[in-house]
Amino acid sequence: MTNASNFLRCDAPAKVNLFLEILGKRPDGYHELATVMTRVNLCDTLTLQPIDSGLELSVASDSSLAVKELSNPRTNLVYRTLERLQQSTGCRQGMRVELIKRIPLQAGLGGASSDAATTLKAANRLWGLGLTPHELTGIGNELGSDIAFFFTSGMALCRGRGELVTPIPMELNWHLVLVQPPFGLSTGEMFQSFQLARPPESVEQFIEGLESQEIPVDGLALFNRFEELACQRSSWFSQIKAALLNAGAIAAQLTGSGSCYFGVFTDLASANQANQLIARQFPDCTIFTCQTTKN
Repeated sequence: MTNASNFLRCDAPAKVNLFLEILGKRPDGYHELATVMTRVNLCDTLTLQPIDSGLELSVASDSSLAVKELSNPRTNLVYRTLERLQQSTGCRQGMRVELIKRIPLQAGLGGASSDAATTLKAANRLWGLGLTPHELTGIGNELGSDIAFFFTSGMALCRGRGELVTPIPMELNWHLVLVQPPFGLSTGEMFQSFQLARPPESVEQFIEGLESQEIPVDGLALFNRFEELACQRSSWFSQIKAALLNAGAIAAQLTGSGSCYFGVFTDLASANQANQLIARQFPDCTIFTCQTTKN
């Protein structure tokens, strides 16, 4: 986070789901989740500057789809986050925001949620609101289920609809290749279509394996309940998983409800080599090499 006299420039990191199980439907209409998420160093960048009044948002991206979908400021989560923060605090000051999008949309990478959490923290500071992280997280929970995760660092277990966050104090230092197809998956449609499993996969067992290092490097026990459904929706998912594993990934999995896939590699050189190989095989995909991170 870069701080000048009257603006803040902040990176908003993406996340991937190492484990995602759906435990059932809640009375409020949401689904009960158990998921382990970790930050990665693929980031959007936000520059926020206080102004006398009003909210101004501009979006830049290499992706024409991102610019098109984010072209209406009032529907953007960053804009709605600032509105909600004003409503909650009575703040009359305005904000100008420049958003550089690098995290793909409809990818399961949490870009919008990360942007919202970053906006809450930066605006709280620039507007001098003095809200605690707990208070900011409460506002974030009104806007999206994954926002609370981005008030932690590194890796965490998230329960409820995603808002109940327990940090996991360990560093993975994994190198990842993220592959985004030229299409997205609707989160709502994926939740409507999945099949509830009985008994569910155990997130406690997954975390114990990570912490005790009982999961061997050549067989990471990643899990995502949506993966089978995604493969049913499109043959692309099984093809990209096979391509990542053939390129040397020790594990490959869908993140979130899709549509991005990621492969785990033991070192940066292997990840970069796989990136180049996958790019030749799938020229219509967007591909990133990144690393798990605490920040």
